[in-house]
Amino acid sequence: MRHTLLLLITLAALSSLHAQNIRRSLPLQMTFPSFGDTLDVDKLRISGYTDPSAKVTINRDQVRVYSSGAFVARVDLQLGWNTIRVQARLSNQTRDDSLRIYRPAPIEATPIFPTSFDSRFFSPDSDIWLCDGDVLHVRCKGSPGGHARFSIEGLIKDVPMVETEMSPEFPWPGLYHGLVRLDNKVTGKKLQIHIELKGMDGRTVKQTLPSQLYVMSDKLPLIGQTIAATDLWNDTEQGIRMGKLSPFVRIHVVGKIGHRYKIRLSPSHVGYVASDQVQLLSAGEALSDTWINAVRIAFDRKKLQLIFDAGRAVPAIVRQIVEPAGLDLYLFNSRLQSESIAWPNSETELKHLAVEQVADGVVKIHADLTDGQQWGYGLEFEANRLVWTIKRPLQLALSGARPLEGLVVCVDPGHGGDENGAMGPAGTREKEINLRFAQVFAEQLTSAGSRVVLTRTDDRNLGLQERIDFARQSNSDLFISVHHNSIAASIDPLRVRGAGVYFYQPQSQALAWTLYPYLTRQGLDFFGRFQTSFAVLRLTEMPAILIECAFLSHPEEEILLNDDRFSQRLAANYVEGIIEFLRQAKR
Repeated sequence: MRHTLLLLITLAALSSLHAQNIRRSLPLQMTFPSFGDTLDVDKLRISGYTDPSAKVTINRDQVRVYSSGAFVARVDLQLGWNTIRVQARLSNQTRDDSLRIYRPAPIEATPIFPTSFDSRFFSPDSDIWLCDGDVLHVRCKGSPGGHARFSIEGLIKDVPMVETEMSPEFPWPGLYHGLVRLDNKVTGKKLQIHIELKGMDGRTVKQTLPSQLYVMSDKLPLIGQTIAATDLWNDTEQGIRMGKLSPFVRIHVVGKIGHRYKIRLSPSHVGYVASDQVQLLSAGEALSDTWINAVRIAFDRKKLQLIFDAGRAVPAIVRQIVEPAGLDLYLFNSRLQSESIAWPNSETELKHLAVEQVADGVVKIHADLTDGQQWGYGLEFEANRLVWTIKRPLQLALSGARPLEGLVVCVDPGHGGDENGAMGPAGTREKEINLRFAQVFAEQLTSAGSRVVLTRTDDRNLGLQERIDFARQSNSDLFISVHHNSIAASIDPLRVRGAGVYFYQPQSQALAWTLYPYLTRQGLDFFGRFQTSFAVLRLTEMPAILIECAFLSHPEEEILLNDDRFSQRLAANYVEGIIEFLRQAKR
């Protein structure tokens, strides 16, 4: 019995000691990059965390461990597979980890001998629709120093291709380019494009492109209709956003390149829209110009409305003018039937309105505004009329204990759900810090009298369009998207830090510029002010900015961002900046 009791006590002691060892086991977690990643960089940043008292080596070089346990470093990457060894040591404990990272070989010139093509560089690389008179560009990469040409079956033969000079975009010899203006000899058929290259070794290689050319008939216009609100672009891919088309707008499709339709807005204007946002209508559907008729102006305390009689929804683009303050509205597939304007009985911020037919199928409406700061606008086609809404200046006291009384602010915590965003060296996930800081910011705004709406209050998936729709539906006066920054895989994480601000619409610039100095009042560096076409910044109904509060990738700034007192002070500074913006706008 005594032996059994002694054995049980011993086992219990060993179990307790084992549990303590488990609790005290040395942590080591890598946060960037992930095991097995492919990264085309010569120097790679590494980050992770361990016990703050541990010593860490990466490929046997010791690196600093911060008070959060975070560590960062950069290592050289060789072509092919790289093994990066990480070790943490504390007292008599050692933890080892390793990363396997692949660096692909750079694209090189195609060998001169034997003559051959590089199959990665044929263009067009997807089916393409063009009209009579359009120019088709054909490109290939192959052995340099040769003679290339292309043919289109049933249309044209042996179009010469020129070997182009090397450029930063294509830094290799052997890139051949040719073009031809199409005619409508062959329409309604899908045509193959054939390329052949005769090299310096006398050998000729041939290639039929997997993509096909469709020459559209000019006798029967192809009409489509937008399924939902969709962006209008100036190019076949990426490019500049020209505006947004409303749902159920009929458009004249004159081509398809990649995943975008080319549309004719007027005899002298074209644009591009996503093909999956357009329904092609049956042959014979009409696309006649619609009449734009008399304008009447209505208003209330918060908005002006310019109401036009219009037969149906048409493509429309708005251009905002900063100085002197104004807006230009262009309506396509439109004809002006009347220049009559019904003005209200009292004065408003609308100083002058000009309505004119500026080109065949193009009506322009110019609005001169008295207030320098614009607060937003929107377009809506409804029941055979176009309603152009222009927000009036905010009427806020900006004094007392609640200076923002009457202001509605939409605060948007970026990312969420499956979208984590960036990750700090110590494991801080951007989606979580975005939400945490947005809630602190919202509390500070509320204390100053503002009504705040958050696009999300928990960890959920939320699309960009959902955020935009939420801001519009809440009738917010300002939109502020909260993010925390990170750097590219090749950048030194200790050299990039600070706060930045982004805007897109001209009406948002003053908010961004005024708030920027307030982002850095807690000792953060200035990272930069940027104008860029982020989806959430395309909001026209209100000034909209995106804030990168600090760099999660910098271990010292990650520590600050996890300090509640720092967040409170930073949010208070943001509120001061908003008050200052509103004061300046009121002058």
